Amino acid sequence: MRTPRRRPVAIWPALLLALGLVALGVASVRDLLVTQGWLVGSPWLTPALSASFTLTPDALTLAVGVAAVVLGLVLLVLGVRPGTRTHRRAPGEVEVWASPEAITHLAREAAERTDGVSAVERAWPSRSGVRLTVRTPMEDARDHLTTSVTESIGQRLDGVASPKVTVTVKEPAR
Repeated sequence: MRTPRRRPVAIWPALLLALGLVALGVASVRDLLVTQGWLVGSPWLTPALSASFTLTPDALTLAVGVAAVVLGLVLLVLGVRPGTRTHRRAPGEVEVWASPEAITHLAREAAERTDGVSAVERAWPSRSGVRLTVRTPMEDARDHLTTSVTESIGQRLDGVASPKVTVTVKEPAR
């Protein structure tokens, strides 16, 4: 099974480019129908194309051409580059994937059930793991509570994931 990933970054520019090409195709078919006499009117693209053949290469034309080539190369690289990972694989032989949000939810539940924690103020996924801010009514319990919460989360996530857990303890004001 492949790793779950986000879509490539170039989806929206590619979609806009595709819509532009469809519009150009529709205008081309309309011009064809006008030149064949099946529609009444004047062609849209013929004047634009005949004007472009009279242009001479100068600094502006060269700059626009270089910009178009650079933009094309950037879109090509963005389209070929794979999207970022969205899930983490659980350890074991069975392929099970968990999102960082799901892992954070499980970590929050484990921290809330840890003795000495009165509330989990904030829990959020980070690039390498999970970060939590917990509140305790006890004084001078920072080191003990950090260890307890980290162990509780480790037990809860055993078999699901093994993220780096960062715990910040807020003690009561003195």
